[in-house]
Amino acid sequence: MFPEIQTYLYEQLPIPKLNTKNQKIADKIVNLVDKILELKAKDSQSDTTTLESQIDKLVYQLYDLDSNEIKIIEST
Repeated sequence: MFPEIQTYLYEQLPIPKLNTKNQKIADKIVNLVDKILELKAKDSQSDTTTLESQIDKLVYQLYDLDSNEIKIIEST
């Protein structure tokens, strides 16, 4: 009834290892997510696009993406 989870697929995901630099970025992402959750809890119609955009930029940094890679992502 439920699909079987193929763990080997998840092992291939490019998840960056946290180091001192990446931890700071990850902490900023967590703080922004907390802000979004707080705003949405107060008003589910809150506009969080600015915060979401900040998260996107931090994720690009976390994955060390260049401008061409970012353009590809943002065009989809």
